[in-house]
Amino acid sequence: MLWGGSVDEEMCNRVAVEFREVSSDLMYLVGKPNISDLFPVLERFDIQGVEKQMMKIRGPFEKLLDLVLEERMKMGAEKVEGREDNKDFLQILLELKEQNEAGVSIDNTQVKAILMVSG
Repeated sequence: MLWGGSVDEEMCNRVAVEFREVSSDLMYLVGKPNISDLFPVLERFDIQGVEKQMMKIRGPFEKLLDLVLEERMKMGAEKVEGREDNKDFLQILLELKEQNEAGVSIDNTQVKAILMVSG
């Protein structure tokens, strides 16, 4: 849904499998009871290793988003159905990224953050 049908089918299938695995691990950790949530003073000790596990997931998730962004930037805007009114969410974000107007421009890190939150 985030990148629509604008990436090739083989890549889409590969990305979907990886995304499903990473997001399932992420959802498990988000729902896991954490003693640090009850006692914030213990957060720096990471008693249950939740933060460590989250950092393990972060790398593959970012690489996945980098792959999708790179592929979409290679494709360019002209391949997305050729119609101006048929833009997907990622295309709009990439267009904002290309604009260099003060206060409007965003970078790759911000695009990935928006995709993570909306995913």
